[in-house]
Amino acid sequence: MCGGRRGRQARVRQHRPLEPPATPAVPRDGLGRLGVIRRLGNPWLRDAITTTVLRQVVRADQARKLYRTWCSTYGTTVDGPRGAFAVVPSPATVLTLTSE
Repeated sequence: MCGGRRGRQARVRQHRPLEPPATPAVPRDGLGRLGVIRRLGNPWLRDAITTTVLRQVVRADQARKLYRTWCSTYGTTVDGPRGAFAVVPSPATVLTLTSE
């Protein structure tokens, strides 16, 4: 607890680098040399839902492009350590959009 409120922690999943066995040898071997691999859960519900919906209907490279366009068109732009980037639009913004 922090300041009387329940803090939210990111979910962490640990995977052994050699699992699953169907992983191609090149990335599996490269990751195996790094040791334990950790996958962090997405703490932003809106972002997680947007990503999941896009991945259900299009290929990964197209989903990335669509996601970035969606965020830059309707989301908020933020200055980061590697330049400006856009975050997922707020629910209020999405509700004002037309179906076109």
